[in-house]
Formats: sequence, C-alpha cells, structure tokens
Amino acid sequence: MKKFDEFIERVNFRKVTKVYIILSIVLLAISVAGTAYFFREKIIFTMDYFKIHRQVEENGIGDSIKPQLDKLANASSDIKDILLLDKENNIVYKSKNSDIGKNNKLVLNLNKDNRKFLEDANDPNVFYKLVRPERLILSKESIKKPREVEEEYDDEYFYNTNFNAKKVYLLNYLVDKRNGMKVFIISDIKAMPYAEQLLETIGGLLSVIFFVYWVLLALWVYKDAGRRYLNAALWGLLVLVTNIVGLIVYLLFKQNNQTCYKCGALQSRSDVFCSICGTKINKSCEKCGNIVVKNDKYCSKCGEKLN
Repeated sequence: MKKFDEFIERVNFRKVTKVYIILSIVLLAISVAGTAYFFREKIIFTMDYFKIHRQVEENGIGDSIKPQLDKLANASSDIKDILLLDKENNIVYKSKNSDIGKNNKLVLNLNKDNRKFLEDANDPNVFYKLVRPERLILSKESIKKPREVEEEYDDEYFYNTNFNAKKVYLLNYLVDKRNGMKVFIISDIKAMPYAEQLLETIGGLLSVIFFVYWVLLALWVYKDAGRRYLNAALWGLLVLVTNIVGLIVYLLFKQNNQTCYKCGALQSRSDVFCSICGTKINKSCEKCGNIVVKNDKYCSKCGEKLN
C-alpha cells in the first residue's frame, strides 16, 4: 500500500488529464470518421430519403419526382426497387425495373395468419414487412443477420402449414393524400461485410475510454483525500463505486469544511487550530475563544469588543 501511495503521489493528474482528453478526442474523431465513411452509402440514402419526404409533404407526388426516386434507388445497394403507384395500385414507374409486381400491379394485404406481414395478392411467395424509415435505412437486419426477418417468418405457423418458398422484403411508403399516388421503397435484406466487427471495435474503444475516465477520477479523489489527511481508501472506493455521485459528495464535504493553508489538512470550520500541524486557522475572541470573522466588531457569543 505504501508503494501504491508513493506512485499516486508522483502522478501529475493535471498532465494525465490533458493527455487523456486529447487522446479521447482523437480516438472519438477517428471513430466518427471511420463510421461515417463505412456507412456513407446509408448516410447519403438517409439525406435523399428525407428530401423526397419533404417534397411529397410540400408538393405531393407527380411525374417530376421520378429523377429523385432514381437517385434514391441508386444511393443504396440494399434497395430492390422504388415504385410509383397510382390510386388503383397500378405501377406507373419502376426506378430499377425489377420483377416486383406482376402485371404492373402491386396490391398488398395483411396476411390472414400473420398480421405482421403483407402479402402480394398476385404473387403468393413474396411478402413484405412494413418498417419505419430509420429501420429501413439502418436496420439491425441489414447489419448483423441478413436472414433474421426470413427466420422470423419461418417460425410462424402460417408459413409452416401453407408455404414452402417465399421472399421477404422490407417496405416503407410515402402517400400523397390529394391524388392517392404512392411511393413504395422496397429494400432487400443484405449483409454488410465487417459491419458487426466495426461496431464491436468502436464499442470496445468507447468502453476503454469510459473505463479510464472512471478509474482516473477515483485515483484523483484518492490522492486528494490523502493529502488532506482523510481516509483516502474510503473516499477512493466510494468514487470508484458511484463515480460522479461520489465525487459530488466528496466536493460537498470539502466545501463544508476548511483547509489548513499550511499543511493542506481538511479541518472543521469550528476549529481554531489545525489538528495536524497546530497552525491557527481561524480568528477567535480573546475573552471566550469564540470564532469570529474579519468584519466582526463584537463577539457574537460574549459581546467583547474585538481589536
């Protein structure tokens, strides 16, 4: 324990903190830049998607939207196709000219056995799972398990009893309530190579940064408490267990007491002399010994006039 105390006493926490902050900022910047580069296709898709979403809300859906649909379809390799449908569900335009929608019509209904999925009335082996935009763009299915949705479908009773083959797509749509036109954004479920490893690496890096911060804070409190002749082990352990809560308690404890200007020991505000080095740390009344402050003219306890 003595060697540990000597080591902690030699540590310059101000310099260590500066180095820690600089390294953390650099590592976080690299992580953000690496993630943005890896998911750049998804980010571009997200930006294009919300541009179209805003355009639909403001101007509705018409032929003028086709170039934007083509751009959105080409922004991500996960997109199977983007369809433009009229109010009778006739397909009037396909961005990627896929085989979705037989006879240029796509009518989707809730499956009677599993209402989580929509089925194509003209193609019994194709099913769709309706998802929110954020899940369509950065879904767990597309990052970790490309067959997760299919496996969820496989587990359902209606598949085991009625079907032997199927294809499941993710679906998001935009609707123009004024003319009934619709945009169907259909995503195939594909794996992203190395995505899981990247996210695990970044998660591990963030954990290390947070762990170092947590330990450094506890060690600083340990050192500061030791210098003030407090129970350093107790305070250090408290902060190690509770982190910021323990730090607040420690700082409040210090604030409610006073520090000897000579030896640095923490003393009660009612102490006249330091219990460690004997230095007088408070002014007192010469008659009764009551502590007085700088601007007092009379003792608040005995009424003696102060010099």
